[in-house]
Amino acid sequence: MPVMLALYFVRKDSYRRYFRFYDRANIALRHVASLLRIGLPISVQMFLEGLAFSLTTVMVGWIGVNALAGHQIALSAVSFAWMALIGVVSATTVMVSHEAGRGNREGVRRTANAAYHVVLAYTVAVGIFFVLCRNILPLAFTSDRGAVAVAAHLLVIAAGFEICDGLQFTSLGILRGLKDVRYPMLVSMLSYIVLNLPAAYLLAFTLRLGVDGVWFGVALGLSLAAWLLNRRYRKLMRRWERIP
Repeated sequence: MPVMLALYFVRKDSYRRYFRFYDRANIALRHVASLLRIGLPISVQMFLEGLAFSLTTVMVGWIGVNALAGHQIALSAVSFAWMALIGVVSATTVMVSHEAGRGNREGVRRTANAAYHVVLAYTVAVGIFFVLCRNILPLAFTSDRGAVAVAAHLLVIAAGFEICDGLQFTSLGILRGLKDVRYPMLVSMLSYIVLNLPAAYLLAFTLRLGVDGVWFGVALGLSLAAWLLNRRYRKLMRRWERIP
């Protein structure tokens, strides 16, 4: 992948001209440090979120074969639907950063509101699709009745937390465009590690809800992240408005 990307940049005229600036004299530690200050918290945030999802899969594996198979099927469907959101949120980050760089507060607000509306409409549509096709989608992966039954049930739960997941991801993209990356890292620690994992274990094994409990724990973590990140965005905008 990096080789293909490098070849693309070299061959593309609109990108090749930037290679003129790749000179040792143009390397400044302060620029490298600024990139690390932004990039490292983002990487930690992504690691914590991925870690939480991986550990929940381990928990599901403790429950049984059908639970794990149904979990993987439902998670694959959710991940497939998630691809469109990655594009929307990536574009949101770029557009917000451009407007923030110009000092255009109204432009930032319009971009953020548009992103929230698009993501909300999309996640609601995906949720409805999951509910209506819950018994059909799993058949694309397996014909095992036990796994299909578990996956169908989990798709209904996924339809509920898909909205919270989309909103937290959108807020995350907006905050990245505003260069606010440390707070989301702390939110990920609180939401996915401190709340999600213990809640998933408690609901699944202590309260004996099984794989449903694991997914309810995930939903709790995503809901908290969605609320905190949106709250952070609104707080930053209010603070910006007070600046003359």
